[in-house]
Amino acid sequence: MSDQHPWIRRNLVLLTIDFVSFSVGFTFFDPLVILPAFTRLLTGSELLVGALAALRIVFITLPQVFAASVLAASPKKQPLLVWSSAGGRLPVVIMALVTLLFGSRFPWLVVGVMLLAVALFNTSEGLNSITWPDIVGKLLPARIRGRFLGTGQLLSSLGALAAGYLVQRILALEELPFPRSWALLFGCASIGLFGSVLACSLLRERPGATASAHVDVRRSIASLGRYLRADARLRRVVIVEILLGIASSVFTFFVLRAQDLVPQAQSALGTYLIVQNLGGMLAAAICGNIVDHVGSWAAVRVTTVMETLTLALVTFAPLLGATYLVYLGAFALLGFVTGSSWWTFTAYLMDIADEEHRPSYLAASGVLKAPLFVASLLAGVGYRAATPEVLFGLALLFSIAALAVSLTLTRMRAGVPVE
Repeated sequence: MSDQHPWIRRNLVLLTIDFVSFSVGFTFFDPLVILPAFTRLLTGSELLVGALAALRIVFITLPQVFAASVLAASPKKQPLLVWSSAGGRLPVVIMALVTLLFGSRFPWLVVGVMLLAVALFNTSEGLNSITWPDIVGKLLPARIRGRFLGTGQLLSSLGALAAGYLVQRILALEELPFPRSWALLFGCASIGLFGSVLACSLLRERPGATASAHVDVRRSIASLGRYLRADARLRRVVIVEILLGIASSVFTFFVLRAQDLVPQAQSALGTYLIVQNLGGMLAAAICGNIVDHVGSWAAVRVTTVMETLTLALVTFAPLLGATYLVYLGAFALLGFVTGSSWWTFTAYLMDIADEEHRPSYLAASGVLKAPLFVASLLAGVGYRAATPEVLFGLALLFSIAALAVSLTLTRMRAGVPVE
């Protein structure tokens, strides 16, 4: 095992630092709380909030075919991870500076820079969504991956919890009026995100075998179709992800609805982030153990149940009373979902794919979600045209359908089918 996975301790520590540092920085750039609230503050447009979510989906999914083909042709995975991370996170630094200098006088300039930053950041994350789990699969043995992912999520949630408290304090400071408060948030995001890049740059990786000598995107796309036709396990998990993706298109509107219903909405943003990360901590404690001791299939099912409960809570919030408390509960459940969904589905895909096919399986899962940007655009239109709770109720139906399909997933643990 030591020959197959050299430098385990070093890489485990660095991957954990990467995990935590990224999560802390990401909290200050959170696409479900910070960016929607900032967009509405600048423009007052719910349609733009939906467009921002759609932009995120397009740029995070389409690069995954390229990433899969590059990884197939590369003996080392680390260079793509480091360079794509640095390139995608530099625009966040620029956004912080532009917000500070021009936020009050030229808000639409800030919006333009924000759209560019979101596009480039999510292009980077689209590449990394293939590269990072492939590196984890290469550098860490299967027997410790579940614990690593669970522990990493737990520590990340603790760090993000502190970051949420800082958001709360920064936005409440009278000494930091707009736009300085928001520029500081994006500056904090930059520090955490580049701490992650530094950790990744220090990983040690032994060159591996390559499937081809050159990057062939067309061949990579063709292979996705072959794997989907040949593997019913992949088809089923992709269907679950697509249904959940349609349902989650309304997540960015939770904070807007909370702002409409709850007094002192801006000062509550930090509180929403805090409870969201408490939910992420709970997800880490539960799902990491489930992946290791029961199987990734069960963790996927738990995540799907939690998304269904989240949507049910916001759908019926006006009927339940105590709206602020209801939304605190909704953000806690949302934190569980966002804190577990990506890595539980990734763990399942890593279980059903061998090392050679892992990038293609991960890419198939990601690329097929690209059309979901339409759902985000429609959600932006629907938020303005109908009562938000009707929109949330429609999303709930898709989540229930995803839950039904998740019951058919093949039971896997550490890459081995279980009864």
